[in-house]
Amino acid sequence: MLSSSRMIIALSFLSMVVGLAQGFIAGYNISPLKIASFNVRHFGKGYIEDETTHSYLVKIMARYDIVLVQETRDNTGEAIEHLRKNLDEATGEFWKVIESKKLGTNSRYLEQYVYFYRDKSATFVSSYQVNDSKHDIYAREPFCVEFAYTSSSKRHRNSKVPIHRENVVFLAIHTRPKDTRKELEELPHTIELLTDVYPHASGIIAMGDMNADCDFLAGKWRKSLTIFNNKKYNSLISDTADTVVKESSDCAYDRVITYGRHLNIKNAKVFNYQSWLHLDEEEALKISDHFPVEFDLY
Repeated sequence: MLSSSRMIIALSFLSMVVGLAQGFIAGYNISPLKIASFNVRHFGKGYIEDETTHSYLVKIMARYDIVLVQETRDNTGEAIEHLRKNLDEATGEFWKVIESKKLGTNSRYLEQYVYFYRDKSATFVSSYQVNDSKHDIYAREPFCVEFAYTSSSKRHRNSKVPIHRENVVFLAIHTRPKDTRKELEELPHTIELLTDVYPHASGIIAMGDMNADCDFLAGKWRKSLTIFNNKKYNSLISDTADTVVKESSDCAYDRVITYGRHLNIKNAKVFNYQSWLHLDEEEALKISDHFPVEFDLY
């Protein structure tokens, strides 16, 4: 039987070990990654000039670890860097940026896909620009980025390693409205080809303004598409969701489609920043005409 002094020493040692273990786990940041896809209408120099709107945009994006921004039209790169620096200041953490090349069928109107991410939360591994020059189906070819992150999700039921590194691939897509059906018919072929490019990834997550509702993709056509009717694909945003700011519209344009049985995703939804920031419709539309779609990646 231990004396009281030895018992105190033993308990102190146990407390120290538990504290070190907790610190070890915390160092791996096992919280899920919070991800968003956000069509920020015509993001460019105008957002620098409007300080109020820019500050709202920073508040919205600071909620996430990785944000895909679409409709970026920033010829000089000044707006992208200004936003990145403001995210640094707002969060007290270092943010990085990965940009696609300028994409589009009209040289007078080109867009970029831009990923903003917290350096401490995810590690950039590689990027891949889909080349569609042979078939010319996509107006803005998908742009893929592979990240590594620390996951607490068990890949296998009997796994004894709950904390481990995972690689995941995000595929950015912004369809041209008049070609939405054609582009989304092609998307499954693109995703399955990417499994050869990224053989070690836990899965592929396609996200963006897919214009997948209302006038651009009627329900009967949506039901005929592989990404919406094949069990290999999981559409995380409901057909009944409203991703548009205008009260007069009710359309689920922005989507998140997953491919890969090892992905563990929860809490996928539309983020209504208008109500969160207590804005009227006119103020909200200065930020964008779309709400972000978001989810947690474990």
